[in-house]
Amino acid sequence: MKISLIYIVSQIFFILNYIFLLLTYRVKNKNKILIYNTISWISESIWFLLLWALSGCFMIVLSLVRNVVFWYNDKRSNTILQNISFIIFVFSIVISSIVTYDWLYTVLPGISWFIYLYSIRQSDIKIYRILWIPVALCWILYSIFICSIIWIIWDSCIFIYILYNLISGRKYLKNKNHF
Repeated sequence: MKISLIYIVSQIFFILNYIFLLLTYRVKNKNKILIYNTISWISESIWFLLLWALSGCFMIVLSLVRNVVFWYNDKRSNTILQNISFIIFVFSIVISSIVTYDWLYTVLPGISWFIYLYSIRQSDIKIYRILWIPVALCWILYSIFICSIIWIIWDSCIFIYILYNLISGRKYLKNKNHF
């Protein structure tokens, strides 16, 4: 793998992405989680684009749209609208996974996106945090295929951190915090 200026700049966007992603682990408010994720994903979409990882980039752009829709739906408390938007996003995951399919690894962003989509809809923040285990695994595997060394290290650290908290039964996962 050749280290170029584009690669170095992409890693800077990666770091910005994870700074805001880490903030999502610290807050207990669903709207703040959505806001921090949105900022994180803007950085991540630029990062993917620079690495020419189109399936990851496409899923992140869908995530941005999804966050806006979820925020709008939560403000309205319209269950029917929430369910319709969920179905539309699941359908968009399937379509985008088919369109960007290049090899088996290119479906990993779609799988992780679906797990995240399910987790963010739950009222219990514990579910959101636990489901980051398979999400992190999907992204670790995807990052191996797109050759992002910092991402492999970072998602591995997140994976170990979440597993540690889950196994040790720390307050992080024991508290039943609701969005």
